[in-house]
Amino acid sequence: MADYAIGGRSWVAVDEGDRPVGYVIVDVVDGDAYIEQVSVEPDHQRAGIGRALIEQVRTWAADSGKSRVTLTTFADVPWNAPMYRRRSGGMALQVPIRRLVLITEEEQ
Repeated sequence: MADYAIGGRSWVAVDEGDRPVGYVIVDVVDGDAYIEQVSVEPDHQRAGIGRALIEQVRTWAADSGKSRVTLTTFADVPWNAPMYRRRSGGMALQVPIRRLVLITEEEQ
């Protein structure tokens, strides 16, 4: 995880109590942003946190000159395919999380 933090390629979503509830880490593959892992605590799923994390990656990718954001997932996992299918429309989303935090090396 240190490489992601040092490279500025990891974000954590926190709740109102500043507790982590989700995170995303990103690699650069063939010049594109590749979502290596995105995860949201089960009690906080279906609240837009995963979408917000992916949107953060899209913003970072655009600001970093990456032309695409990609990921690999299992289509037959019930909670994966529908979310990614909906998300591919490219709309920015408003979600009820307190903030997204860039993970820093000191926080490792």
